[in-house]
Amino acid sequence: MSNNSKVLARLVLLTVFLFLSVPARADSFNFSFTSNQTWCASFSSPCTDFGSGTITTDPVPSSPVYPSGYLVTSIAGTLDGFSMSFVSQDVAPSFNGTALSECCTGPITFTAAGQQWSLVRHDTGPWFDFLYDYNTDKMEPINLTFTAPEPSSLLLMSIGLIGLVAISIRRCS
Repeated sequence: MSNNSKVLARLVLLTVFLFLSVPARADSFNFSFTSNQTWCASFSSPCTDFGSGTITTDPVPSSPVYPSGYLVTSIAGTLDGFSMSFVSQDVAPSFNGTALSECCTGPITFTAAGQQWSLVRHDTGPWFDFLYDYNTDKMEPINLTFTAPEPSSLLLMSIGLIGLVAISIRRCS
C-alpha cells in the first residue's frame, strides 16, 4: 500500500469517526404553518394566516430552568407575505427541536405587518399549536411543522472534500 493510499485511508477513517462520535446539533430550524381549517370552523373569526421561516437558537443548555429546549435567539421569515422580526423577551422562549416547547418559558413572539404575534403551544384542549394576534387578542389553530438541516448533507460535503484531497494527492505523486 502506497503512502498516498495510507493517507487517504486515514482521512476517511477520521471523517467517519467524527460523524459517528459527534451527534448533529442544529442551531437553526425551518418552520411553516397554515391554518387548521378543521378547528378553525369552531371559531367565530376566519382563519387565513400562513407563514414560514427559520428559527435560530442557542445550543441546549444544561439547566433545570430550560430542561429540554433550545433558547430562541431570532426568527426570520414571512407571515402572510410580511417579514417577521423577533421580539426579545425577558425570559427567552425555548423550543425542543421538533415542536414548540411545552415548558413554561413562553411563546415565540415576533412582529409582522406592523403588529405583534406569537407562536404558542397550549397543552390543554383539543388542539396544541396556535398563532396569537396581540391586536385582536385572538388565537388561531395552526398546523405547524419544523424541520432541521439534514446531517446527511454534512456527510456528503465531507465525502466530497475527501475526494478532492484524494485527487490532489494522486496528482502530486
